[in-house]
Amino acid sequence: MDADANISQANIVMTEDMTGIRQNNDYVFVGGQDVIGQGTTAWQQIQSISGTTITLTGNLLTNLRKAGGVVLNRDRGWGIKFLGYSNAVYFRCYIENATYLHISGTQFYDSAVFHATNDSNH
Repeated sequence: MDADANISQANIVMTEDMTGIRQNNDYVFVGGQDVIGQGTTAWQQIQSISGTTITLTGNLLTNLRKAGGVVLNRDRGWGIKFLGYSNAVYFRCYIENATYLHISGTQFYDSAVFHATNDSNH
């Protein structure tokens, strides 16, 4: 996003022209929430697109959205998806001395366990 988006507004401004990239009626997730802890996970529908401005069918319900936040499109295959078959998703990430980890646009499907640790033995 190119600019902050306030609660109770339906417009979000992107850094590039969205014409032909997103379409009316697509569902998007508006990231960049200014919140500590769990923010909203609601998908919102696009009403219209004019250049860099996307107008949603409803207002943002919670949390200021900060410039630089990502807007993921559920209907156009954007983001990261881990799909397991019979709980068989295997994802290991080693980060040494990390104090902050941010992963955007990721969904885990059919996965039984998500484990995060800063212990180098795990």
